[in-house]
Amino acid sequence: MADVEIAVELLVVWMTHPTRLGRDHAVANQNATSDLALRALHDLVAAKMHGDPALERLELEATGSGEVRPRTRTRLAMALEDATEDDHHFGKELESALSELRKSGLLKKESHGNVTNQITGNVSGRVVQARDINGGVTFHNDGKGR
Repeated sequence: MADVEIAVELLVVWMTHPTRLGRDHAVANQNATSDLALRALHDLVAAKMHGDPALERLELEATGSGEVRPRTRTRLAMALEDATEDDHHFGKELESALSELRKSGLLKKESHGNVTNQITGNVSGRVVQARDINGGVTFHNDGKGR
């Protein structure tokens, strides 16, 4: 996964994170280092991409239903890729923000190239941890709590 795609996925995490939205105060300080690193990534991208329709759509979907469509993720990844190509300083800042997230333990890259996902603390909602998904992942509420 390219850095811009990782950045988009982390922005989705930040925008739908329960403590950021004030829905779960009990875990507010549980992962403070990761939260600060996610906030820094968000602030960096928001400053650079302010007014960009792809970022605005992500924010709308994330803060609305909490479901971010694959097309929205792709659009923001493409916009971020353009921004990093057009502004090398921003590209280096994005790399640095992702490096801080790796240091925080939220995002780990193993020596043989695999990404290890970790979920810590209280988790609510739906979660998928996987590798090499081709296509979208959709959760359906079948009324049975699954």
